[in-house]
Amino acid sequence: MAARRIPAVRWLALTGCLFASGPVWAELHDAPGGGGALAGRTVVLSAGHGYKPLSGGGWGWQRGTTPRSLPAERRLREDIHTNEIVIEYLQRYLSGAGATVFTCRERSFSRHEVIVDDADPAVRTSGNWTHSSAVAGYRGSGYLWAWSAPQETAVVRFEAHLPVSGRYPVYLWYTPAPNRSDRTLVRVVHAGGVAQIRIDQRRYRPTWFYLGHYRFEAGSPAVLEVSNAGGPPSSVVVADAVRFGAGIGPSGEPRWRECALAWLPHAGFAAGSASDVTIRPRFANWLAGDPAGRWREDWRYVSLHTNAGSGNGRGTMTLVYTNGRSPAWSGWGTGPAHYPTVPSPLQDAADAFAARMQSEIVRDLSAFYPPWRDLGVKRLNAGELRACTAMPSCLVELAYHDNPEDAAHLRNDGFRHTAARAIYKAIARSFDPQAVIVPLPPTALRLENVGGGRLRAAWAPTLDALEPSATPTSYRVYTSTDGRAYGAGRRVAATEVVLGPFPLGTVLYVRVSAVNAGGEGLASRTVAARVGPDGVASALLVDGFTRAFSHNDHNTYERWRGDHLVLHASAFARATALGFDSAMASAVQAGAVALGGYGLIDWILGRESSTDETFGDDEQQLVASYLAGGGALLVSGTEIGWDLEQRGRASDRAFYRDWLRAAYVADDAGTRALAPLAGGPFAALPPLTIDDGTHGVYDAAYPDVIRPVGGSTAVLRWDGGRGGDAAIAYAGGYRLLYLAFPLETVWRPQQRERLVAAAVSWLLPGAAAVAPPTTGGSAGTGGAAAGPPSAAGCRVVASSSPPTAPGGLVLLVLAAFAREFSERRRRRCA
Repeated sequence: MAARRIPAVRWLALTGCLFASGPVWAELHDAPGGGGALAGRTVVLSAGHGYKPLSGGGWGWQRGTTPRSLPAERRLREDIHTNEIVIEYLQRYLSGAGATVFTCRERSFSRHEVIVDDADPAVRTSGNWTHSSAVAGYRGSGYLWAWSAPQETAVVRFEAHLPVSGRYPVYLWYTPAPNRSDRTLVRVVHAGGVAQIRIDQRRYRPTWFYLGHYRFEAGSPAVLEVSNAGGPPSSVVVADAVRFGAGIGPSGEPRWRECALAWLPHAGFAAGSASDVTIRPRFANWLAGDPAGRWREDWRYVSLHTNAGSGNGRGTMTLVYTNGRSPAWSGWGTGPAHYPTVPSPLQDAADAFAARMQSEIVRDLSAFYPPWRDLGVKRLNAGELRACTAMPSCLVELAYHDNPEDAAHLRNDGFRHTAARAIYKAIARSFDPQAVIVPLPPTALRLENVGGGRLRAAWAPTLDALEPSATPTSYRVYTSTDGRAYGAGRRVAATEVVLGPFPLGTVLYVRVSAVNAGGEGLASRTVAARVGPDGVASALLVDGFTRAFSHNDHNTYERWRGDHLVLHASAFARATALGFDSAMASAVQAGAVALGGYGLIDWILGRESSTDETFGDDEQQLVASYLAGGGALLVSGTEIGWDLEQRGRASDRAFYRDWLRAAYVADDAGTRALAPLAGGPFAALPPLTIDDGTHGVYDAAYPDVIRPVGGSTAVLRWDGGRGGDAAIAYAGGYRLLYLAFPLETVWRPQQRERLVAAAVSWLLPGAAAVAPPTTGGSAGTGGAAAGPPSAAGCRVVASSSPPTAPGGLVLLVLAAFAREFSERRRRRCA
């Protein structure tokens, strides 16, 4: 069968409002040193508060959980969510734009930490290295140094054995000095390949210098190498210590939850008599060289807080230091007028920075969350601003965490993204009002078999109507063989790329980011494909789970991360012999993927619910047409019945009953245990368990109780709780398996794979249930390490350029495409 050619999505014009209600996926490695509007600039971020040592002993939170009028699972704590916003979004936007970013609190959620010093037995050297303690600030007994050379003649290799597989931040400690190389080569050897980073060892202070986040496997060493290659003549390179991970702090909490007073001594900055408030700006001044009587034009300091009052306050304000001026907000006095005036008055620069910050935040939040209150710029004699004398600074009170309406926004990942992007834009424009803004993540991503062992990735740019400059000019395509470990990616100019050829059965995962003169934006979610016989995919995996995660003060490790398609693809690859393609649901909606070309569709809905819609009108029509043609559908999610029948319109209820062959019974089964029913496709399976938030996938909360109608039969029941049916099957003019829980939350990989094997065998009678050997490992609560696929044979396919970003607030413009279901042959299993 010849490979099909599907219509291309020429462009999608979406504003950031799309991401106000859906999740946004972060850049892959977050490594420093990239080009962009902020290249050569340094930003210090101070996320408010944190777990703090108490004067009388012990530890305590600086802020309580609010709003008090809401149940505990819907409350926030300022100590927590400010650093979550910095870690998840703000630092990544700034790094993508080329800035060097330092943080006053730990910047990673990692719970494990391994530090390797140059004197440790695990360290290996080649070439001529000298041990020294001439420059202060080293860890242990000293450091190693070597002369720079045009070609590599000396390497220090640090190795660590990490306790669990996962993503870890990587840091290098060195002692800066004028004779150091400004292009020291550092290599991070991780599960996805080798990252090469050049750093300027003349700059900053002895501290943990951040090199990015990378995936490492527990069974293989984590490696960092420092090379003497490429530095200026007569300069030296220095290797002292390496840190993998973030770890648990002295309080017993993960370090990222602790305050600056707890973290910064670990980062090499002595607290002295400083409080948790004043140690932050003092750290920034120290990093900048403590310039006497001067300030640094190439640095910025931003403190991120949220506000509280009587519970009635709403909106954003930005604070700037009074510097002896009145009126002063909040009655705290005017403070000393001690800001330096060289090279110009720091007071003026700080005022302009605060005004820019307030304007950008209010503009963006007003566009997506109207009406948003602009509380203006206020002067405050705040210790954090008063002590920041080396650079322009401001303190953002983003919203009121004790107000139910503002708190609901603060809990939402989409809001956090919008706010962080606005803060990044304010920082960029404080240096250059005409700064180019990095693009939003690409959308409508899909990966398909095109024959000859080749796979085509295609996508559409996301055009930001608020930011005409944020139009992509190229893209970076990242590939992986396990969906976890990615390499450095490759730049392409078009919106398509053909990868391969690959051997039969190869599974490939792809993510894409958009690039322009401003830097690299955040990356898309993941798509996957498996090379099928004769270049044919029998199955299509559709990612329809776009719901934004809702945070509280303790559920960070329970959040979904946009990798649910990885778990489906891994299970399909290990449990079946099917070739498969995959696509974001937006690509299906746009007509870029024709459902009728596939024998089986796996529609992933996770915890998608009524706000985002499990099946919108267009999707209902597409799925109904597919099933009317005799297709086979596997669909899973917790809220499908709640959305379509309990909260839906008449047309939604008709689709639910007539095509999904189910009736809604109750919103929450009250259990995470499942029992297979005799006579059904899952009868041979053992009892199953779905994640409650403690097993590394996400909490499959509030799964529906359903019952069969219209000739369908129950095939799984809830074990305990309310009881009732958890899955139904239908075999009439089409075949259907509807799971009232997310398939990916069957958290034991072997159980998930057996479930998929049984489902595929029933949906496609005669399909092979045992897969041939593949290159990818099992994804789930772990997975085997795998190297990146060969780039041999990779070519770029020409595609149309995106149009100029439209003016005004364009919500969504979709190109129209023919639905050619009746004219396409359905692929069946070979």
